[in-house]
Amino acid sequence: QQQQIIQRRSVRTQRQRILALAGLACLMLLLFLTPSIVSHSSIGRSYLINYLAAHGLTADVSSIRIGWLTPLRIKDLKINGKAGSQVAIEQLDLDLMVGDLMSLPYDMGQINLRGVAVACAMHDGKCSLEDDFEALLNSDSGGSPTLADVQLHDVTISMTESVTDQRWTLTQSNASVSITPASTELSVAGVLSEPDGDHGSLQSSLKLTEAVNNKNGDQWSLNLSCESLPISISELLLTRFPDMAIGFPTKIHGDATGTISAAGNSHGSVNATLQNFEIRSLTASRNDTYVWTNERALLNGKLTLEGERVIGEALSAHTDFASATIDGAFSRSFSLTGRKDNPLQWLEAIDGNASAEVDIAALEQSLPGLLPLRSGVTLESGRAIAHLASVPNGNRQQKKLHIDCDAFRAVSRGREFAIDPITLIATVSSNDGQLMAEQFEWRSAFGTAIGSGNLESGSADFKIDFGQLTN
Repeated sequence: QQQQIIQRRSVRTQRQRILALAGLACLMLLLFLTPSIVSHSSIGRSYLINYLAAHGLTADVSSIRIGWLTPLRIKDLKINGKAGSQVAIEQLDLDLMVGDLMSLPYDMGQINLRGVAVACAMHDGKCSLEDDFEALLNSDSGGSPTLADVQLHDVTISMTESVTDQRWTLTQSNASVSITPASTELSVAGVLSEPDGDHGSLQSSLKLTEAVNNKNGDQWSLNLSCESLPISISELLLTRFPDMAIGFPTKIHGDATGTISAAGNSHGSVNATLQNFEIRSLTASRNDTYVWTNERALLNGKLTLEGERVIGEALSAHTDFASATIDGAFSRSFSLTGRKDNPLQWLEAIDGNASAEVDIAALEQSLPGLLPLRSGVTLESGRAIAHLASVPNGNRQQKKLHIDCDAFRAVSRGREFAIDPITLIATVSSNDGQLMAEQFEWRSAFGTAIGSGNLESGSADFKIDFGQLTN
C-alpha cells in the first residue's frame, strides 16, 4: 500500500511537470507568435492610430509587420492634422525589431520612407506641419539624444500660401536626413514647380551644428546647385519668416541658375561663394506699386558679412543697368551726418578696391522709384563710373574715390534739359586716428570746387558760372 501511495505521488508530480512544461511551451509559443498576431490583426493598426490620435492626428494604416527577427514595416500610412496638413507614406521601414522597441533605443538606425506625399500650408509665420506635429515631436520627455539616418524616396511636397491660395510643388524628389546629438544634416534633390507652371531643378544640402560654446554660436552651412529654379518660392519663405519680409518685394518672379555655397553662425556672420549664379527675367513688386524688372543678372565671387563690414573677394555683379566689382573690405553703415558713418569715416574704413559703372537712365527704367526724381521727370540718358581704392603711402593708408558722370538728359513736362558731365575726386587718409581729407575736388562745366580738411576744420575754393548753370 505504501508503494502504491509513492507511485501515485510520482505520477502526480510527473503530470504536474508535464503541465508546467506544456504551459511554459504555450506561453513561449504565444510570446513568439505575438508579433505575428499583432501584424495580422487590427491590434497593431489600432495601437498606432490611437497613439497618433492622442497627439491630435487622424491616421489610417493598411498593414503593420514586425517580428522578433523581422524589422518593422508599415504600409499605406496616412496622417491628417487639424491645421490641414496631410502626410501619406506608401511604405516605411525601420531597422528595429520587437526587442529593439522594448528597450526604447536612442539610435533609431536607418529609416526608409518610400512614396511620400506631403501637403501643407504657410500662414502667419508658421507652417501647418509645425502646428499639427508639434505635440508629437515634443512628446519625447526622456531628453536623451536621438540618432537617426532617414532616407526618403519618391517624395512629393505641395506647399500652399494661405492668403493667395497659390501652390508650389516639389516632385521627383529624394532626400536624406542625418540626426546626431551635435548636428543635423539635410540633403534634397528634385524639381520645383511654381503656380504658373514654370519649373526648375535643385540639389541642395544643409547642415546645422549646435554650438559647443556661446562664442561661435550655432553653425550652419548650405550648398545649393540649381537650374532654372523659380525664385517665386521666396514669397512662400517670406510668409513663413515674416521678419525677413520687411522692405522686401511681396511678388517676385524669375528663375535662377548656378551654385551657391554659404556658411555662417547664429551671431550673424555669413560667408558665401557664388559661381556663375544667374538670375533671369526678374520682376518684383511690393503692394502693387512700382514693378522692378531685370532681364539678366550674373554674380560671381566670395562675399563675407562680418559685423559692420562687407568683404568681397573677386566679387562681381553684372545687370541690365550696371556692373560692379569688389575686392576688399567696406563698411555696411553709411550716412551723410553720422559721427561713425559719415563720408570721411566710411572712406577711411575701406581696405581694398571697388569699381562700378551704372547706366542711370536704365537704372530708373528697371527700378522705378529708387531714384529721388520729381514727379513727371523722365531720364533719357546718363551714366556714372566710380572707382574706390586703398593705396599704401608710407605709414598711412590713402583712400581714393573717383566718380565720373556723363551728361544727364531728361524730359520734364515736355521740356528737355541736361546736366553737363561732373567729376568728383576725394582722397582721405588717417594719421594717429586723425581723419584728413587731403583732397576734395569737384569739376563740371558750370563750376569747380577744391578743398581739404578734417572733421573739425578745413578750407575750400568755389568757382561757379551761374550763367552756365542757368542754361
